Amino acid sequence: MKHAWIVILFLIMGSIVHAQQNLKIESVVKKGEMVELSISSTKSFYVGAHGYTLFINNQPFRRSTSKIKSETKQIIMTFFIPLSEYQKLADNSNMVLVYGEKMPEELTRPKAKSSSITAEKGRNYWKLNSLNKGQLKN
Repeated sequence: MKHAWIVILFLIMGSIVHAQQNLKIESVVKKGEMVELSISSTKSFYVGAHGYTLFINNQPFRRSTSKIKSETKQIIMTFFIPLSEYQKLADNSNMVLVYGEKMPEELTRPKAKSSSITAEKGRNYWKLNSLNKGQLKN
């Protein structure tokens, strides 16, 4: 029984972290044949058994790393996107950060394309600003 309460507390704390996350696109930089798309947060990213997936127009990108920016204490998660795949993405594509590997079902329904999608308590995704290919720096 004691272990059950620990698991319940762990799940509740994860939900609170998800609900309070404030994310923004920090930078989009071309480095060789890769594009590094960095997302910043003032809150820690949830750490667990699953990694994060960045969906751009429903295309998943999973390769990422994270670090803490010492001067601002922001947490930066950077996704590595092959340049050839980035070039195929449409400007203003929807971007969603998901804890796990699967796009949540509620985001795949036609109504879900609205920009009003935000993280709510207990959900494991965050709707980001649309992809702005003009942000790409060399």
